[in-house]
Amino acid sequence: MKKLKQFEIDGEPGYDATSAGAYLGVSRRTILSYIHEYLPEPYVINNGYVFKQSDLDHCRTLLNLDRVNLEVTRGK
Repeated sequence: MKKLKQFEIDGEPGYDATSAGAYLGVSRRTILSYIHEYLPEPYVINNGYVFKQSDLDHCRTLLNLDRVNLEVTRGK
């Protein structure tokens, strides 16, 4: 996997829309649709959005994307 473009926002890692989508495992278009529902208002630089890693982690938790690869077993 190639390294994501990353920079700092308020002392924590920040991502542009394409890198944020790769971080969450969704497309760029999907990450932009999450803005009003699951993500707080992102920073705007020129015509693009920039997201803080803590906001992306919170979005991942809301969408249960942090539990995608967990093994589920059936109880008896």
